[in-house]
Amino acid sequence: MCSNALAMIKNMTDTDIANFELKAKSFSNNRKLKEEETTVSVDISGAGEVDAEGWPTWLSAGDRRLLQGSSVRADATVAANGSGKFKTIAAAVAAAPDNSKRRYVIHIKAGVYRENVEVSKKKKNIMFMGDGRTRTIITGNRNVVDGSTTFHSATVDPSIGD
Repeated sequence: MCSNALAMIKNMTDTDIANFELKAKSFSNNRKLKEEETTVSVDISGAGEVDAEGWPTWLSAGDRRLLQGSSVRADATVAANGSGKFKTIAAAVAAAPDNSKRRYVIHIKAGVYRENVEVSKKKKNIMFMGDGRTRTIITGNRNVVDGSTTFHSATVDPSIGD
């Protein structure tokens, strides 16, 4: 999963990103995410290739329906400034149920999150939703100098075994 995401990002050029941002700005049907009494727009710009309806081609039909809903409820909210239930993404992932049969939505509010997020194999059906690729930023600092291998240097790693 991580290698696929890295390959997609590597293959994106500045032109691809600029073209997609133009399409995203002209896309008038904003997706909404509702959590408690707050509704936020979900920015899907920078998602790579899109289909005729403006959706990223890698997004499943079920997830499209989830995003099209008028009031998607977040199960957990992460806010770096402390206004959410969690201050770190890792804490929200840890609170998610193991082996969930339904989608568990974690809304990550705008901000910079300096952490490496590890999602264990027991944490199934977790969906991260941010406030846009330029507003919600997750950045880690693992590297070979500090003893990490390239394989284990991902900022968000969905393949940690238990």
